[in-house]
Amino acid sequence: MRISLLFCFLFFQSIIPQGLFSQTDSIKSSLHSSIPTIAIDYYQGRMLKIYSESPVVNHSRYYSVDLLWQTNGSKKWHRSYGLPEIGVNFFYNYLGNDSILGRSVAICPNINIRIRGQKRWGAFFNLATGFAYFNKSFNRETNPTNLVIGSHITNMTHLCLNVFANITKEISINAGYSAFHFSTGHVSIPNYGFNDLAWNVGLHYKLQKTTIVAYHKDTTDRNKIVFNTRISLGYHQLSGTVSPSGGPLYPIYSITPFISKMVGTVNNLRFGLSAKYFTSYHDFMLSEGYFRGKESINSWVISAIFGDEWQIGRIGFLLEPSIKFYNPFYQLIYVDQDPANKSKMTIKRWISLKSGFEYFILKTSDKPKLNPAIGLYINTNRTQADYVDFSISCGF
Repeated sequence: MRISLLFCFLFFQSIIPQGLFSQTDSIKSSLHSSIPTIAIDYYQGRMLKIYSESPVVNHSRYYSVDLLWQTNGSKKWHRSYGLPEIGVNFFYNYLGNDSILGRSVAICPNINIRIRGQKRWGAFFNLATGFAYFNKSFNRETNPTNLVIGSHITNMTHLCLNVFANITKEISINAGYSAFHFSTGHVSIPNYGFNDLAWNVGLHYKLQKTTIVAYHKDTTDRNKIVFNTRISLGYHQLSGTVSPSGGPLYPIYSITPFISKMVGTVNNLRFGLSAKYFTSYHDFMLSEGYFRGKESINSWVISAIFGDEWQIGRIGFLLEPSIKFYNPFYQLIYVDQDPANKSKMTIKRWISLKSGFEYFILKTSDKPKLNPAIGLYINTNRTQADYVDFSISCGF
């Protein structure tokens, strides 16, 4: 997980407001206050029981302290997202079963986007994603019934929709509903993952008013098509959701040429091809005698990709579905040899999704040409996690 922690550090650098955002196109504006808003929230829910082997749980509880900085309009993306708040959220989590699931702490960069904001009341959407540490994970000897969390360190993603009411100029209260998700991304097995829907209440205390500055001219060339190349290294265990556990981590190599084009102020659409080589497929075919003499060619997966990247300063948030038109190993092993689940496996054989973040090194994310980026993503077959990968990409 060292690569994940490195990326998380770079992400923190990009969201903390003391001058780490991209510079404006025309002038350097005064930055917003270094004094944050403090948000304290309480959440209560219950784990969604997706599998019959899930442990018995009672109500889950989450406690969070969020440090938020108000954007001030000095960057063009501030206005594109309606002057959002950005920050870092710290969570303490009780998941409803101390003996099996234990407890966790998490740190998640996040963004508050106002849907409606008036003097007296409004609404906002919050997206947070980061890393959680569990004090109890699956262990063959000491915790064999924890099929939910397979590793001490996991991804945590939090989505929240709230309404708020201003009590004073400094204090507001809020309430709403949240979705929580914890997963190892199939890097370790077992990994059912933890999913929860929760209600929440909270209090925001704004320590200092932010001065909103003038909007600056957007100089992005939106008619330009950029040619890009992305190379990636991923890892996973070749197994099911639950077993076998403790197997080796197999590397996955991929190259993705694609074209991209800015649409609107924050969207960068892309289309291309992806070629992935699974060493786990190759080793399985050698050991089981499938595709004798043609193991290497049948270890490739070729896909057409279609993606949209939402851009926030030097950060890009990517959702990239793909259609796998060459996937011989999965077709034989998981579709043809599993008639009982053929319909579900056929969808996984054809459809996958890549999602995650990338950090642009030299310039802002809306200028991808000759601007290298590093990325961290989770890849899924339909909705089931397949592997986590680290990437380097650049436009030309």
